[in-house]
Parts: sequence; C-alpha cells; structure tokens
Amino acid sequence: MRRLPPLNALRAFEAAARHESFSRAAAELSVTHGAVSKQVSLLEDRLGLELFRRSPGGVVLTAAGKAYQTEISDALDRIAAATTKVSRQGFPDVLDISAPPTFTIQWLVPRLSRFQIRFPLLETRLSTRRESVNLALRGADVVIRRGPDTWKGVYSRLVLQEAITPVCHPRLSARLRQVSDLRQQVWLHAEARPADWNAWLDAAGASGLAPKQLLRFDHSALALEAAGDGMGVAMGPLSMIGGELRSGKLQMPFPRLVVATPGYYVICRRGRESEAKVREFCDWLAAEGRAAGNSADGASPRYQPRPNSGSSGRSGLKKASRQ
Repeated sequence: MRRLPPLNALRAFEAAARHESFSRAAAELSVTHGAVSKQVSLLEDRLGLELFRRSPGGVVLTAAGKAYQTEISDALDRIAAATTKVSRQGFPDVLDISAPPTFTIQWLVPRLSRFQIRFPLLETRLSTRRESVNLALRGADVVIRRGPDTWKGVYSRLVLQEAITPVCHPRLSARLRQVSDLRQQVWLHAEARPADWNAWLDAAGASGLAPKQLLRFDHSALALEAAGDGMGVAMGPLSMIGGELRSGKLQMPFPRLVVATPGYYVICRRGRESEAKVREFCDWLAAEGRAAGNSADGASPRYQPRPNSGSSGRSGLKKASRQ
C-alpha cells in the first residue's frame, strides 16, 4: 500500500512553493491563508521536514522544500494529464484553450470558425477563467496570455502584437482636442489591464493627469462596451477593436498617439509544442495575427487618423516600455 500525503496538502504546498507566498496560493486555490498554512504544516508534520522558513516578511523554501516542489509539481501535472486523457476516451480529440475574456470575445471567437473548418475532427473548448499560467495548464492544452514573456518552464510564442490609445463615442471624441481635455472626462478602467492608462499617459507626457471620475470594470470588453455607449473614455487595445473603429461605433481622439504594449503569447508545456493539435493551433494563431496586421515579426496596427487631427496632443507616435 502506498503511503501518500493528503492531496489537498500537496496542492496547497505546490501552490505556496510556486508563488513563495501563502496568500497568493490561497487566492489561486480559492481558500483562506490559514487553510494553506494549516495544510502545509500538516504536510511538514507528515514528512518530519521543514519545507518553508517562516518570517514576518513571508516564507522561503528550504532546500528540502525546493527538491520536494520539483517532484510534486511533476506528479500533479502527470495526474492532470492522465485524468484528461482517460476522460476523453471514446470522444473526438479535444483542444482545451485558456484565454483572457476580452481576447476571447473580441478577437479569438470571431476567427475560430476558420480553425474549425480546417480541422473539423478537432473539438475546441474555451475557458476564460482568471488563473495563473501554471494552474491553467493543468486543464488546458494551450494558454493565451498577455506578456511580458517571463514564464518559466514553458514554451511560449508571440502571436499578436498590441498597441493602445484612448477610444470613445464619436460625439465625445469631437470634444477632445488635446490630451489635457481628458481631465474633464470619465475614464473607463479595465482591472485586467491595470497599467494601460499610466503607460499611455506617460508616453503622452501627461503622467499627472487625473479624470473627473473613474469607473472600473473587470475586463476591457466591458469598458469598451461602455465607451461605445458614450459613458466615457476607455483605453482601447487596437487589435481588439478593428470592427468598432471601422463601423464608427468607437473613435480615436488622438489617432497619432499610439503606445506599444506587451503582446499576446500562446503557451504550452515544454515539449508539447510539437504535438500535432498544439502545433497546428499555434501556427494558425500566428498566421491570424499576421493577417490582422499585428504580426509577431513587428508590424504595428494601422488606422487612418481622423481629419483635422493635428491639434496639440495628436502628433508623434510614442512607444512605451513593456510593463
């Protein structure tokens, strides 16, 4: 009979070890800080080893903890892979994709039918849960996330470059003649992209600017919908809003002031990039990015500026550092 520690204790330890934080592990697992601490302590008692050094500043893995983390992470990955494989027996091959909500709604779903036409026997399943890359890869074949590309132990490939600029309803855009006019407006802020407004304001030389009012949304798709309804000014990821710009639902008040931001990457566990369904999806995704005019080889979004856009705050393409 195998002498195995409780699975909950192993999951709590692995998450805490990966983050080197009980708080972040608790957030990932949707439990309390105390629950993670208790599970880790139970595991240490079971092993007779100290896995973390505790201090007022946080926790740090011991040498034994680091060695155990490597083994446990691999074991949990194998359990997840085996579960997925067995659950799919007798069913069509499935590609599980984890992607951010706005990317999925605004960019991926409108194009996905082309992938399904090319690979009709491959079923696709989409998840938009907010999870870390490592956690998402336990249930997904591929994960799509915005950069920067700092993930460890995975294969990642840039598939879509990104740039941002403020967007709003055309009636509101007509009142924005220079960047300083934004201080009289409601700003629509997407919590999923917390750095966008500051990155653009820094590039525009207006880092001290503040809005009349700030409305917060979970993700960009909601903020952009509110902008189209005339509720205020949102920071628009250009790769996501081509249709809204062409239809006139949204307009760029400062079309020459576009700021490059980290793009989107497709990610999988190292070694799986050569697996047929993963390879085909990654290649297709990169090709779609190039076709959209946002290629991974450096092309930038191109939109025609609005007539009479030469006023203050509308000149000089700015590029922000990756954040």
